[in-house]
Amino acid sequence: MAPPQRSDDPKALAINPPQSSGRLAESNKFCAPAILCDIFSVKFKNTVPYLLTAGSVLPISLGMDEEASPRRRRKRSSRIDASVWLEAALQQLADGGIDQVRIEPLAAQLGITKGAFYKRYANRDELLAAMLDYWFEESTASVIATYADVDEPPPERLERILLTPFRRADFRERARMEMAIRLWAHHDIRAAETMRRVDAQRLRYMEQVLRGNGFEAKDAASRAFLIYAYILTEGTMSDAPRDGLRDRCRALLRSPQPD
Repeated sequence: MAPPQRSDDPKALAINPPQSSGRLAESNKFCAPAILCDIFSVKFKNTVPYLLTAGSVLPISLGMDEEASPRRRRKRSSRIDASVWLEAALQQLADGGIDQVRIEPLAAQLGITKGAFYKRYANRDELLAAMLDYWFEESTASVIATYADVDEPPPERLERILLTPFRRADFRERARMEMAIRLWAHHDIRAAETMRRVDAQRLRYMEQVLRGNGFEAKDAASRAFLIYAYILTEGTMSDAPRDGLRDRCRALLRSPQPD
């Protein structure tokens, strides 16, 4: 059977698919080496594109609506960004502790299969390691880098740090996640090492900011610790009004050391 002839006439191209060749359908040898194939697809409004081969015309999904292509929709959803996996895992951790971080519930929560998980992580242990790396970067390294990129006077930079608990809408939720990691660190070496890095880098940055505000090295170290403790505590306490207490605390933390 000769290959279909090309035509510039849209009406000729937007044809109803002819019946498949019984001989080719039975042998399932479309485009075999012995057969010369002419393959092309076209799409016009209200028409379905077809894949034309020697002896058969097969409908293809190129350009079809999302509802008409659930396989493509599933494939796209399985390629979600790593941060989505990690944020969902951290939420599991905050809700129920490290034992609640499980692959099957995690995949179900994200609406994808376990197979999609294993395309990204070899096993649960690799996921846990990725969670710790992500937390260090997201909660510490990138935050400090963002602060450092802002060109502002030293007093304003210090005030920015003191207002950290009140400027991020999800601060309390992030504090819940961090508390869960700290509890995990009591019996996991990797988690403990991650939190040591987190604490050390945050304190070091706060000391630098305080030195920029005129504090001596020793005073800067102790003041940085107090500020850090204040910020961590704010993440775990209720947000009930305290009659200006927070304002007075910030004023004390930023004020010069008395003689």
